[in-house]
Amino acid sequence: MYFNKPVFKMKKAFIVALIGLTAISCSKGDSVGPEGQDGLITFMADAPGTRSSFPGTSGLMHWSSYDNLGVYAFKGSTFNTAIVSDLCVINNESVGTNEGKFTPKNFLKASSWFGSNASASDTYSFYAYYPESGAAATYDSGTVLLNIPAAQTGEFGRHQICSSEAVTMAYADVQKEKYVRFAFKPVSSLIRIRLVLTDDSSVDEVYIKQLSLTANNATLCGNCTLTFPHELTAAATSTGNTHSVNVSLSTPVKITKNADGNPYIDAVILPTSAGVSGNISFAAYTNTNTRLTIKDKELPTDGFKAGTRYFLDREISVVIDDESSPDAYYVDGGFAWDGEVENDGAYTDGGTAW
Repeated sequence: MYFNKPVFKMKKAFIVALIGLTAISCSKGDSVGPEGQDGLITFMADAPGTRSSFPGTSGLMHWSSYDNLGVYAFKGSTFNTAIVSDLCVINNESVGTNEGKFTPKNFLKASSWFGSNASASDTYSFYAYYPESGAAATYDSGTVLLNIPAAQTGEFGRHQICSSEAVTMAYADVQKEKYVRFAFKPVSSLIRIRLVLTDDSSVDEVYIKQLSLTANNATLCGNCTLTFPHELTAAATSTGNTHSVNVSLSTPVKITKNADGNPYIDAVILPTSAGVSGNISFAAYTNTNTRLTIKDKELPTDGFKAGTRYFLDREISVVIDDESSPDAYYVDGGFAWDGEVENDGAYTDGGTAW
């Protein structure tokens, strides 16, 4: 009887040891690819036209803390179904610089982007878009469903949509280099509006805290579909789509009689179709909640094109009547759409007029 207990303990210890060895073996095998190599993967982008915001008037753009990527991997050059998709978060050291490095949230290792049955002779293609705040959007039949919000902050980088060309690499190259480098371009459109007081205005400055744009015959914001690489269209369903954009500034901007010193107010919109007639109306609100109505502008005959920025100078005449309240403003006049501003390194100019 006494001999059985030690024998039993030895068998138990031996079984535990086998389980431990099995667990170690599985863990090691799961971490390597077909070549027996693996490591953490990094996604990168640094071309001048791919960045998110431009400080001051230098025209040099920088990555921002909200510039996370939605990344998709495909086997070969068939893009019907994504093997893997993930949110890739911008690294802290990339914020404020012109080179972006991004780390996957879930699929950290290079081998995890190849799916099952990967071999050293395979090639893989990668697509990406930004910015993304949650999980990568669901890839369905060659498209992803995204959204340009109607409520914006004037910080265009938060609201624009940029997408990449396909990056095709051999399995062995991804395993060796452990990074994929993207080149992005904007697929949304950008309107930059600059207000200026007329010389005959009763005041020398006003502070604008909000600007709204409304198109009477075009969808400006809402749900949209991105077809890689660079086609962005309003979603087939009208749910969530709108003809208006409302830009609420966190800090009111000062508008004076000197146009050169006045800031632009940025609004990101969806590209629109050519040949659509109609107008865009504008309304500005001062820091005292006075509404300034601005003269309408006709839609461009070629539509708002993807990756194109449009500039508009608009005069506002603020006249204070002695018999009315000091906030009795009215607006008169406006300029044509203008494209002569500093280069921002991403959007192409929309021309001097529509």
